[in-house]
Amino acid sequence: MAQEELPDREADFLRFYEAEKGDLFGHLLYIGFAGHIADEATSEALTELYWSWFKVHTNRRMWVRTTARRIAGDKAGMTPAKLLKRLLAKGDRPGEGRHDTGIDAVVERNSDLVRAVNDLPRRQREVIALRMDGFTNKEIAAELRISERAVQDRVKKAGDAIRPMFATGEEKR
Repeated sequence: MAQEELPDREADFLRFYEAEKGDLFGHLLYIGFAGHIADEATSEALTELYWSWFKVHTNRRMWVRTTARRIAGDKAGMTPAKLLKRLLAKGDRPGEGRHDTGIDAVVERNSDLVRAVNDLPRRQREVIALRMDGFTNKEIAAELRISERAVQDRVKKAGDAIRPMFATGEEKR
């Protein structure tokens, strides 16, 4: 009986890393973390994923975002209650205190959108950040432990709030 080959963790992880690093960083900005915290949490969460690659049997994209949010909250010195309070108060803004990173271009290209999403209520912000990362309503509902209908409602409300900020003169009429 031939020994079954193990998947190539390095190659699989490298593909994942290249595809997800910028999106993960953006996700943390969208939910309200400062750039330097988002950058560090992104790197640390991806490192944790590398070492846990064969142990993570769920959606790796969602796993790394959950891990990055936890790390970012820890780095910001936040207990879950303090983090919730800060998010609701819309404390740190994306870009404040940010040092030069390889993904500043992502932030610059999307700065208006980051600000608009960051101004949404926390629940809408969470859902929009995950939708912008390509997750389905079903995946978001499972992660946040809410119904798919609640996800749809939050997406609609967020879209209604953000759409006027980006409408051209014709669309505003």
